[in-house]
Amino acid sequence: MGLTALIESGMEATAATELLLNVVWTIVGAILVYFMQAGFAMCEAGFTRAKNTGNILMKNMMDFVLGSLFFFIFGFAIMHGSDWNGIIGSTGFLDPTKLADADGLFNGLPIGVFIIFHIVFCATAATLAALIVTWIRYGKPDVSMTFNGSLAGLVAITAGCDCVSNVSAILRIVFTLCSNTRSSNE
Repeated sequence: MGLTALIESGMEATAATELLLNVVWTIVGAILVYFMQAGFAMCEAGFTRAKNTGNILMKNMMDFVLGSLFFFIFGFAIMHGSDWNGIIGSTGFLDPTKLADADGLFNGLPIGVFIIFHIVFCATAATLAALIVTWIRYGKPDVSMTFNGSLAGLVAITAGCDCVSNVSAILRIVFTLCSNTRSSNE
């Protein structure tokens, strides 16, 4: 989506420039919030004993990964879907891109930019809370299992990105993480 392409599609030059500047500013804001994640990780690592640094970094990474995943599946629809009695969103679950208008925009931004901006806020906020699932299941966080599952999830997302739907990529991550959990128990 370039300025020339937007103008050729019938958008006024001023509106096209405004849209692209809004996209750039929103992405810059999202990048800055994403780097807050690293700041939280370094801050927490500095407050813990050296032997626990790997666990803290893993917790922060998994807060971001799981926070992003669940926000994409449920959170965005709850926040921005068509409301049910003015209380909670009821549309857009599993595929929030369906909430975009005919031009692919949502609140004046491309739906992907809008989703990414909200995902980084959600996942960074999730870092402020402790990840307790691994502690409950294993008694302590298992760093190697978490990093292997996250790497497999990233590969699953990017391997066939030109022909895989959002829902398929998310299901692949879930199945990969589940299979890593089973193999570590054996």
